[in-house]
Amino acid sequence: RVLHKMTHAVQHLETKVNEFITNLKRGTVCGSYGCAQETADICRLVVSVTRWTTLKMLISNVIEYGKRLQEAKSSEIVIGNVVKHILYIIREEYSTFKEEEQQKNSKQVVVPSLAKSRSINKLSQSGMIGWMDDDDYDGMQEEVHNNLKSIIIEGIDDWLSSIETLYLSVADEAIHHIHTNEVIMTVGKSRTVEYFLKKAASARKFQVFVSEAAPGYSGREMATSLSTGKDAVDTTLISDSAIFALMSRVNKVIIGTHAVMANGGLLAPAGTHLVAQAAKYHKVPVIVCCGLYKLCPVFPSNLDSLQELRSPTEVLKFEEVVGPMESVIVENPSWDYIPPDLVDLYITNTGGYNPTYLYRLLAELYHPKDRTVF
Repeated sequence: RVLHKMTHAVQHLETKVNEFITNLKRGTVCGSYGCAQETADICRLVVSVTRWTTLKMLISNVIEYGKRLQEAKSSEIVIGNVVKHILYIIREEYSTFKEEEQQKNSKQVVVPSLAKSRSINKLSQSGMIGWMDDDDYDGMQEEVHNNLKSIIIEGIDDWLSSIETLYLSVADEAIHHIHTNEVIMTVGKSRTVEYFLKKAASARKFQVFVSEAAPGYSGREMATSLSTGKDAVDTTLISDSAIFALMSRVNKVIIGTHAVMANGGLLAPAGTHLVAQAAKYHKVPVIVCCGLYKLCPVFPSNLDSLQELRSPTEVLKFEEVVGPMESVIVENPSWDYIPPDLVDLYITNTGGYNPTYLYRLLAELYHPKDRTVF
């Protein structure tokens, strides 16, 4: 009966994975938050229903399913971020669990050598036992206690709860960065930026220029959201061609992001690079609002692999392709890469950071061995 339940649970996991992969390929899962939530739910199921008796088996299971999800859509970098952070959670929870077990049974703990005992005790006291290499720590091969599964699942649930409300934590910083009678410019639609601006509007009076972000025109939806509701903002929708002309009147540029790279650069909706360059020319500070789950432990060495090309019909209608136009190749990229020198500040759910400081946050989010698993 237990075997039947396990088999049924694994089948449910496979069904959920296949559905998510299908939705990714069809483009029905939109936004980094949706991908992050689905990925975390699947990783939670992997911990819950797959067979594992050691930490190494569990990590291998999570990596195997994580690779399948990432390969389905390589441009959704947040999938890899979530999987790697959950691996970090697993290692940390295991480290804490083993440390507590060792304290309870200190007289029964047997280590192979005095040198290794001193090393483990030293790292345990500093809370860094989870940073040890797999080959250097025999606990990777030890059978784990049944209670560890529920502890890891609880850790994943806590992280899921934190990302559900992270945009509120980002918005709490708004009154420290937006002042009365300022003029703000933003690009396209971003829920985090929307809440950030509305939070500031509850205490300050200012004006916002919203670029319409052609050809998707998500800026129109953003302008409507900002100008309606309880904390409505004085909003003006502008065409992309007016960005440079109006930038001289702007005090700050506030944008959202698709992913933040390890070097402090970011991927943002197409057209954002134009805004960042115009801001630098006019010496206007650029502020990026995002959750830390978008911080990627990968450097932008191969930007083509991170790019996603959309249908060219958004730019050039099919019926317009006649005569000489038949030989024209139209590319419609989804993202722009903005280098770190065009960004002044990142505002996250844990505070504000300079782009040059982001690499230090990687140590708090990802284990060194997990950063290159895929």
